[in-house]
Amino acid sequence: MPTLTFPNYRASFQGTSKTTKPRVIKNSFGDNYSQRTADGINSKPQNWDLSWEGYQVAEISEMEDFLDARGGHEAFYWTPERDSTALKFICPEWTRTFIAEHNDTLSAKFEEVSDL
Repeated sequence: MPTLTFPNYRASFQGTSKTTKPRVIKNSFGDNYSQRTADGINSKPQNWDLSWEGYQVAEISEMEDFLDARGGHEAFYWTPERDSTALKFICPEWTRTFIAEHNDTLSAKFEEVSDL
């Protein structure tokens, strides 16, 4: 099955953040010496907390339906803010907030994955 791309809606700047936690292997030796190295070739995955605020109900439904169809485990492509290259992510968690009759907000956590 081909990897799909998340719908092209720009996340709100307010409430959007990126976290990078490099995976590092560390060996400690005597006299307080240590060695560190990257854990694999994809050792700096990005995690994003995103929010799409004030979009129309149909637009939020499109995004939520996309995430629901992936079920929190199937990867999809998404282009991070201020980047031009799509990366592969999963979305293990999202929240829809009902704002008004015609507008809702969607908040989601995207975790970068490196799989085949």
